[in-house]
Amino acid sequence: MHFVNNFTRKPPESGASGPPAAQAVLARPLVLGCFSVFLLLSGCGGTEPECDSLDTRNSVVKIVSDDNNNALVNYAAKNSSSVAATVDDKSEAEKSAIWEKARQAAVYRLDDTILMNSRNRAAQEVTCIGLLYVTVADATAQKEVEFRVKQTADGKSIVSVNPFLF
Repeated sequence: MHFVNNFTRKPPESGASGPPAAQAVLARPLVLGCFSVFLLLSGCGGTEPECDSLDTRNSVVKIVSDDNNNALVNYAAKNSSSVAATVDDKSEAEKSAIWEKARQAAVYRLDDTILMNSRNRAAQEVTCIGLLYVTVADATAQKEVEFRVKQTADGKSIVSVNPFLF
């Protein structure tokens, strides 16, 4: 029986010493090393949730923008000089309609840098933070937003956003 060196793929020189069992022990670290790399690459059970995926980003923005009590957009709208100029000398009903239209026209953006706060591998969940920007007319406001991404058994992601206070 010949022992093959897996690094060079050459059989050993003739007259190699040692029993076959000793040669098998020498090959075991290579096999274990390859198996360890395989486990590392495979993630032991599928993909993990991601803080920075496009789906996660879109979900965070949608959750915040769909919130009728969104303090960030209200702050940006109240600090917009162009919206303030529009509501001057208007009735309360007209002002309310202008503010609502400005909030609905807001543009949201999640910063390029998203950080992972924590990871719970057993629950397939990560907690993340990032800066969220909202622009209303000529005013932009930003706030750090914390959110969770949980991977379900069927591979889908569930995103939830922690409420933020001013």
